[in-house]
Amino acid sequence: MLHPNLRPAGSQCTKKAPSLRAAAPRGNQAKVMMSKKVLIVEDNELNMKLFHDLLDSQGYETLQTREGLQALALARLHKPDLILMDIQLPEISGLEVTKWLKDDEELSHIPVVAVTAFAMKGDEERI
Repeated sequence: MLHPNLRPAGSQCTKKAPSLRAAAPRGNQAKVMMSKKVLIVEDNELNMKLFHDLLDSQGYETLQTREGLQALALARLHKPDLILMDIQLPEISGLEVTKWLKDDEELSHIPVVAVTAFAMKGDEERI
């Protein structure tokens, strides 16, 4: 006796298997369904574009600023899922901004990834 899903050679099956394509969201639908917000705090225009393009191509929504104080305001307003923080911002250190974020009860749960183009000896310990 054959298993119910097996058929002898030459027999035909009229049942169609469900299409995986029909079930998968398409285009912008997929982006909306998985849309996570990432706040990019970066003063270098080229780095900002690189982060934005990489995240956007994977369906992430990005918020962008070059200023530490504006990063705090954007984080409070939009509650991002992740923050990419340049540690060497011009007007205020990204480390200081990160400390303020972690001291804020509403924002302390947001993961912050420290990034820099110019790591110096001792930076890893300070972070």
